[in-house]
Amino acid sequence: MAPIDPGSFVLVTGGNGFIAAHCIATLLRSNYRVRATVRSFEKGEATRKSLSSAGVGNLSLLEIAVVPDPTDLNAFTAILHGCQAILHLASAFNYDAVPGEFEEKLMIPAVRGTQVVCEAARLDPNIRRVVIMSSFASVYDASLGLQPGRIYTENDWCPLTYEDGVTASMVVSTQLHLYYSMVSDKVQPTAYRASKVVAERAAWDYIRDNPVQYQLMTLCPGMVFGRMIHPISSLSQLNASNQIIWQVLSAGKDAEVPPTKAPGMSFSPT
Repeated sequence: MAPIDPGSFVLVTGGNGFIAAHCIATLLRSNYRVRATVRSFEKGEATRKSLSSAGVGNLSLLEIAVVPDPTDLNAFTAILHGCQAILHLASAFNYDAVPGEFEEKLMIPAVRGTQVVCEAARLDPNIRRVVIMSSFASVYDASLGLQPGRIYTENDWCPLTYEDGVTASMVVSTQLHLYYSMVSDKVQPTAYRASKVVAERAAWDYIRDNPVQYQLMTLCPGMVFGRMIHPISSLSQLNASNQIIWQVLSAGKDAEVPPTKAPGMSFSPT
């Protein structure tokens, strides 16, 4: 597979996100040109301003592309001109959805968005590499517990299905608001994990079933912590991983550190 030419365009989806902002900064530092997608003009302006405030250089190499619907194939293909690589980082990682909304807010955007990226990349012969930000949620089988010391490989998959993500909400209650407050903290992670594993499988299924000219890579991080250089207007908009740290710090000096809910990760060079 041919390397990405120095100075070429890299498309970054979800450019106003936490991980995306750091990827944009790294690409610009390496003198790549970046075309970043956002859902609105306002989010694009906020992203550029936030990167500038964080001291990110080479912003003249950054273009903003407004794509209101990331599942629209025509809109996506229209902004790929001149690009050699795609970093697909746009994803719904929050627990705002409540039972009854999981398919609309989590499953469809994750799966269809990934399929659109794979298809658009196939239709553009200049695309050499597609990198999809998946999640350790697509690897980890939560039903087995933490399993300290376990080594995970590409053969490990979360067993959840599309239907599992949708039916996580299929419980009837006559007091819906009370019901949501009691169970949403349990079913939302299930729906989220299902969205990630089904979306990643959709990407690998796509290149299995279609002749593509690009190399596909997926990244499956666990929790991601670090400096915030993307635009947020309040602490309520912290990315999900950093929210955990903030909750611990804001709980007071006498509060106990909450138990680990998911395994940490370390990587071996082998």
